[in-house]
Amino acid sequence: MPSATESAEIRSHRPSVVGADEGPKPEYPRRMEGVVEHGFKRGSKDLGFPTANITVEGVPWLNEDGLENTNASSIETMKGTSPTKDPIDGVHFGWVSLRLHDTHPDLQTPPKIQPQHSPDRKSKDHAIFPLSDLKTPPPSSSNWRIYPMVMSIGFNPFYGNKERSAEVFIMNDFQEDFYGDYMRVSILGYIRKELNYIDVESLKNDINTDVDVALKSLARENWGVGKEESWLLGEGYSQELFEEKTREAEERARKKEAIEKAGKEKEKENEAKI
Repeated sequence: MPSATESAEIRSHRPSVVGADEGPKPEYPRRMEGVVEHGFKRGSKDLGFPTANITVEGVPWLNEDGLENTNASSIETMKGTSPTKDPIDGVHFGWVSLRLHDTHPDLQTPPKIQPQHSPDRKSKDHAIFPLSDLKTPPPSSSNWRIYPMVMSIGFNPFYGNKERSAEVFIMNDFQEDFYGDYMRVSILGYIRKELNYIDVESLKNDINTDVDVALKSLARENWGVGKEESWLLGEGYSQELFEEKTREAEERARKKEAIEKAGKEKEKENEAKI
């Protein structure tokens, strides 16, 4: 994991766009799908970037040889000079779709992309993105909606996660949440490795830059939804699939709750012994 000094050096080399103008690398798109689950609840509270969490279980490419143990340095990857496939852990970008529940108010409105989503964002540090440059597909007649996204996969060294997680920041100003709704993620490119930070403000600033980079990268001609549109709009989806993924998510939630409960009971026992 990069030190705080190396992290600062990496941030000084941040490009404004990533990936070749010709389009994504051959290993893309990388897909994930499942129901939106409750996460650590830090995105909105601590950072001003609410995230939609999706399981990393059962995703074949997460265990593909050559991805997790990439030898390229963080700086090489940031500059796009790594000859290997992009690693798993880090910040990615692409497109995400949601099958919103029937009463969700955003089914009645067009996407409202918010490149300056964080309340602490400073326009002097982050260029205003021309939203007209981003070609988003029109809303479908079903409940599926497509949005640009930036996401983090990994262990989030700033918070010291013990397990790998996938947190998706959907660039849309939603009127209400969508926990339990079905989500599909089409990753088209890689922005940077995971970094550690000396404070939460540094983390916020980097996320703001990630959003800028993702939007500007997706605005190029060969980085639209393209051939992924059919899948993102529900191709192969079924009620049976939704129910299966929902059961799996509920089981994970029960296990997580049991582990947290056991941890609290252990803490109480240790305190009683003092």
